[in-house]
Amino acid sequence: MSEGSSLSEWVPSPSPSRAESTETTSSASENGGQREIVAPPPRETQFPSWEAFEAYLAVYQAESFQNTLQTVNVLRKAGAKKTNILKFITDNSNSNPKPQDVHNLVRKLKTRENDCGPTTSAQRLKKWMAGFGEVPGDVGRIFVDKVDGKKVATCITLQTNPSTEQTRTLEPANESAFEISSPPKARGRPKRTAKSQKTSRNKAGTMAADDSDMFALNMSLENVQVAVNNQPSYTSSETLLTRFKMFEIAKKSRQPIAHKISSLSASKQVTCNGAITRIFRVDLIERCLDKVAALQKKETAAGRQNLAEQQAVVEIIGIYSTNTIRTMKKWHQAMKSIRLVDKAISWVDTITFTLTMSKGFQVEPNPELASKLKSIPLLTSQLVGKTALGDCTVNMLMAKIFADRADTIGVDTSVAGNVINGYLPIQSMQGVFTGLKQEKVLIPVICGRNHWCSIMIDLTLKEVCIYDPMASSYTLRVRSLAENLLGFLPDFAPRKYRVRLYVSELGVQVDSYNCRIYMMTAFEMFAGADKLKLLSKKDLQYLRSRYLCMCV
Repeated sequence: MSEGSSLSEWVPSPSPSRAESTETTSSASENGGQREIVAPPPRETQFPSWEAFEAYLAVYQAESFQNTLQTVNVLRKAGAKKTNILKFITDNSNSNPKPQDVHNLVRKLKTRENDCGPTTSAQRLKKWMAGFGEVPGDVGRIFVDKVDGKKVATCITLQTNPSTEQTRTLEPANESAFEISSPPKARGRPKRTAKSQKTSRNKAGTMAADDSDMFALNMSLENVQVAVNNQPSYTSSETLLTRFKMFEIAKKSRQPIAHKISSLSASKQVTCNGAITRIFRVDLIERCLDKVAALQKKETAAGRQNLAEQQAVVEIIGIYSTNTIRTMKKWHQAMKSIRLVDKAISWVDTITFTLTMSKGFQVEPNPELASKLKSIPLLTSQLVGKTALGDCTVNMLMAKIFADRADTIGVDTSVAGNVINGYLPIQSMQGVFTGLKQEKVLIPVICGRNHWCSIMIDLTLKEVCIYDPMASSYTLRVRSLAENLLGFLPDFAPRKYRVRLYVSELGVQVDSYNCRIYMMTAFEMFAGADKLKLLSKKDLQYLRSRYLCMCV
């Protein structure tokens, strides 16, 4: 093309094919870059001027843009993604758009739809229902429900004028079809919050509410310290102590660390009792005390001055003094006694006091028993509820029953138990028989930790009886102990004393906590009380209540 007058007619070169047009380039550029030149469409080949040519190109570009816009709109409504739209345009045309061009085009289409009218199915349904209701005799209503977290619309219509309306096809506004379908089926397991996380959040909320209530009532560990240091009883301290709860700490909590108070940095402050409203678990308290004991041993081994317990602190969730830890331990001991008292009071109500029992074992209901139980100091160990009788309780019962009798001697529970378990030699029991002549000697023997047997000696009849409520293998060990004791008896001579099993009609113990009841009953019968026959569960509870009344 040569530069000429604007009135001269320009005749373009023959149009190349579509494949060749994209390869036609020219290097005539001021900046030396490559510029792509595309021949005009073949509909017109002659233009009177440059202005006419530019106008023709503008019209052509507008038509091409509209065609492209329509194609992109169809693909978008079909659900194609932008990357798929870009690939379709590249494969089916000579254009080479960028992803940003497709993004802008889709955005323009959405903007145009929003300007023209509703786009969502809910908006289209609402507009259609409004148009449907404008017809006389047509009534409709839309119900929206929530199914699996999604909103589902149900449309109900009624035509009261069926003359021509029955044949009328109802179409939504703007000729855009819509469909009310059932909720989509779940694909795989739905995403849910783990139950452990929900439980953790609920616990945190409950703990925060409880702590807030405790602060509002001005209650803290200081109140517990005052209570447990002043001989607490059920009556005086139950209401206060039961208000406190334990810390909810994960099982894999960090190990406590013991420090000397003098070595603490300024940033680490000891938590005062007035700021504590919860109690550590028993196992955590024991670990804290073990760490303090280990620190004391370490200081002693290093040749330094002995470290007093009050000079140590424990770091776990905050920093706590040993006095605080000891107070928490006493709280656990008191709460254990409170639970036992509650168990005993509810248990006494179930006892049948109308049972037929021998005169020496009869007991009447004690209306003051509950108040006596509630007056027992919480930090002492006495007979309470259905638990096994302890050593102190057995000693107390033997003193209550046999202390006023000159013909019967009761031996402390620790004497024979330490001998049979190997802690003391047999010679330590020699003093038990010093000065005896014709008495009856009752020796309780603890075998292992929980099982009890007994040795009963009648110096008048020269008999040594062995009693095992369960008829277990412990009988052999108790018999061996009894034979070794024969040499300490007065006027001992070979074959003078006979060792035998004690025969009774009490029956065989079949549980784990009634062996002391059997043993105490056998002691009384051996000492001259009326004989009892086979003991039922109600009989055992009756006898237990009798011993309970003796101790309180």
